[in-house]
Amino acid sequence: MRNGLWMKGLVLGIILLFFGASVVFGFNTNSTVQKTQNKSTLQNPTSNYTTFIFGKITSTQIMGNHVSFQAVNTIVITFSPFSFSHYSSAGKYFEIFKEHRGFIGIQFIFALTNPYLPFIDCISINSENKLLIVCADGYVKWMNIEATTDNPVVAWQVCGVSGPLDNWNSTANITTDVSAGDYIKLTGTTGNVSVTLRYIPTNLMIGTWTVNI
Repeated sequence: MRNGLWMKGLVLGIILLFFGASVVFGFNTNSTVQKTQNKSTLQNPTSNYTTFIFGKITSTQIMGNHVSFQAVNTIVITFSPFSFSHYSSAGKYFEIFKEHRGFIGIQFIFALTNPYLPFIDCISINSENKLLIVCADGYVKWMNIEATTDNPVVAWQVCGVSGPLDNWNSTANITTDVSAGDYIKLTGTTGNVSVTLRYIPTNLMIGTWTVNI
């Protein structure tokens, strides 16, 4: 019975890949346009697939324009650079763009796709020594954002409209989403400081901004 289900899934995945279909939970997905890297540059995540994922998954969820799941018995192949990874037990967490080529089900995936990179846009408020969030994708948790600076003596703290959201130099305890109006305040030196934000689940850089403090 299990072999029959796997064969059906494999055949369905090959058919979907051949005809260029994109299906999540049995529903066709819409095209996604993504902004990245602190610029108003439009990027279509389907224009150049970088990853092929095949196997059993669990805890599948659709969140905004991306899909999250945990690997159960899953193979992940990246093309540039090339890598081959086999995750044989539950626990490895993935986030990918909802737009893809192939099939993503509740317990099975067979798809060409790209790792998810959320859009977060910021502006520097030099007079207040802070980096202000002006726009962000939904369902992006601060605890999944890594912030670093190019100066080790600089301390930073994430704040919301009501005050600090976590301790200095930490996002680990922030359970809320990144929202317009949140900001990162900086202290410890004078001059230009580069602040880089990275998305932890996919280890991709969101962007780098310069604040003069």
